[in-house]
Amino acid sequence: MSSSISNELETLQNENQLLRLKISELEDQLESLRRGREGEDPLEGFGLADERYFSRRLRESILAAERYARFVSVVLVGINNGKSDNSTSSQATLDAATKLRNELRETDLVAIADSGRVYLLLEEAEPHQAVLALRRVLGEMVNPFPADYCLACYPNDSNREETLLELLEHRLTEMKALSNEGVQRVHLGSEVLSLSN
Repeated sequence: MSSSISNELETLQNENQLLRLKISELEDQLESLRRGREGEDPLEGFGLADERYFSRRLRESILAAERYARFVSVVLVGINNGKSDNSTSSQATLDAATKLRNELRETDLVAIADSGRVYLLLEEAEPHQAVLALRRVLGEMVNPFPADYCLACYPNDSNREETLLELLEHRLTEMKALSNEGVQRVHLGSEVLSLSN
């Protein structure tokens, strides 16, 4: 009896995931139709994504990672421009995001949120792999921009996208409170590492 219930539960969970993916595909189609009417998204020309697309991809990535027992790493980039009010110009944000996009894998997503925050979505990357990727990227940049990086990972930190994003914001706040002495760093939750090679 319990085996039958377990099988039925597993079937329903699989159907639920398939339906979520179908909804996501339909949302993408709807967004494509809207873009056709409104013109091209200006971020697309730089290979970047907006907040809506980032949120949808993060949700899809978590579902796929859950299904196939994989990792998803999300990085929040806190651009340091030397201003005391923590504001960053939209041009500085665009420049930083474009540099990151040019150095990361094609499968990685670089997004600029409505708030001006830059997010990286590194699918199938465990935390240590994400740190290695950030070190490689910064090592290859001719003029790296000053920034702090905060990392959260599915399933290590949470299995909910909202919680992952909240953790990133909290970690960025903690990073800004620390003296950085010009060193690029990444906050992993349990530790803060230098990104210098």
